[in-house]
Amino acid sequence: SVSRPSIRNDILGDNDKHQGIIEKQSPSFHKRWQKRYFVLAKRILKYFKNKQDYEENKPPKGAINF
Repeated sequence: SVSRPSIRNDILGDNDKHQGIIEKQSPSFHKRWQKRYFVLAKRILKYFKNKQDYEENKPPKGAINF
């Protein structure tokens, strides 16, 4: 039988925080892959050009609410 993850593991908590580098596809015609620094905190996924921009509290390049 296939086990299902518990409901508890499926919920993103308000205090969860994850961060690191992820590659995303550029929106340009050439569709190149770009490394970006992502931070998931307080149910918002934000991305920055690099970790330094995040540490200097620069505004994110984009954000998604969960």
